[in-house]
Amino acid sequence: MMKTWKLISMLFLAFMLGACDDEPAEGEINGGGTGVLEQADVSWGYEAKTVLKKSGFVKIPVKLSHAVNNTVKITVAAEDGDAVTIAREGIDFNIPEKVVTIPAGDTLAFLNVDLLDDGKVNSNREIKLNITGVYGGGKVSTPKSVSLLIVSNAFVEFEKSQWKTYESAAFNEAYKSTCLIPLKITGDLQESVTLEIEVIDSTAIEYQHFELKSKKIDVNPGDEIVYVEVIPVDDDEINYDRIFSLTIVPIEGGNMVVGKEKGTCEVTIISEEIMKTASILETEIVGEEGETVEMTVIGLCANGL
Repeated sequence: MMKTWKLISMLFLAFMLGACDDEPAEGEINGGGTGVLEQADVSWGYEAKTVLKKSGFVKIPVKLSHAVNNTVKITVAAEDGDAVTIAREGIDFNIPEKVVTIPAGDTLAFLNVDLLDDGKVNSNREIKLNITGVYGGGKVSTPKSVSLLIVSNAFVEFEKSQWKTYESAAFNEAYKSTCLIPLKITGDLQESVTLEIEVIDSTAIEYQHFELKSKKIDVNPGDEIVYVEVIPVDDDEINYDRIFSLTIVPIEGGNMVVGKEKGTCEVTIISEEIMKTASILETEIVGEEGETVEMTVIGLCANGL
């Protein structure tokens, strides 16, 4: 019996010594997964930023004050508000993932915000985002909120999708205004831009049948209309109307975009020479009593104005 108790006592002592060896190390207390989690300050990378509606995805930085030995997860949420000044989630923007994960040892991650472009002129709107929770060893610091000011698009497009000018328009006062093809600007342009115009789908040969004078056009804030200048060439010959199309090259930078409905314009150069042709056709006409009468018909065709 004494031997049994002695054996039990030795086993208990060994268990106690093992328990003492399992005490967390200093590093585990300060950041290990099994001890007390290390605390780091969590904040946005900035308090406010202006973005363009046409930007698509915007990446907002979320940062830790220092690296920790565990994964930190941060939850975020957008504030609701009026539809005039505050952007609406699901209409003006989407947040694909509302949990930002910062792996152990890192100090930076990003929240993706998808800006939705409805192709319309809107007022500028603001997205307000808050950090709502921190998990895995962190605490909310300043700034806990971030604001994105969405600058709405300004649009440029041709006033008409089809335009007519005349071979003599460059020197004929009656037609001279047809050399200027109007471009319409809508919305609030934030800064000056330079538009580029290109010729596409042409049956008219540039420099032989017309000259595009305005391949680059400056547009400034406050402008509502600008013009593409085309100079037709009058060859004084009988020919068919000639057609070409103009297109606005997509714009880099700034808040101006090309309108979706009238980004191109088909231009017709009307020939002013009358083209006449005469044709003689011999035919037979059967009379009421079965008599056959031979007739010669002279036809006159006119093309042009």
